Amino acid sequence: MLMAKNLTQKSKKKELWQLVRESTSLSTPRGRLVSFGIVLIVLTITPTEKLYFLPIKSIYETFLGFVPYSSGMTRGVSSVLHGNFEAAFEFNPLSFVVLGIVLILVVTDAIKIINQFRKSR
Repeated sequence: MLMAKNLTQKSKKKELWQLVRESTSLSTPRGRLVSFGIVLIVLTITPTEKLYFLPIKSIYETFLGFVPYSSGMTRGVSSVLHGNFEAAFEFNPLSFVVLGIVLILVVTDAIKIINQFRKSR
């Protein structure tokens, strides 16, 4: 009986590490749902003003002398999630597009997972 419990614990650990791998590689719907879900939850909970630790200049701007399209994206998406659309546009106008794409991915991946669950039952 002790051995069966040990095997169950090992399989749970193995499944957890599999989820971590999927989440970091964004290779499966489950991994994308976990990663994007965590990011959206953190950006929704954290006030945009508390993101002061983010650099004002990006590495590209500092070393290469040009501002990339992604500059200000995190604070822009956070502003959109908090309903401050003017600030989001000032941080980065593409924040709206990126958030829309992320939400579409989250919804389609959730639908895929639900359909897989229904087929397995």
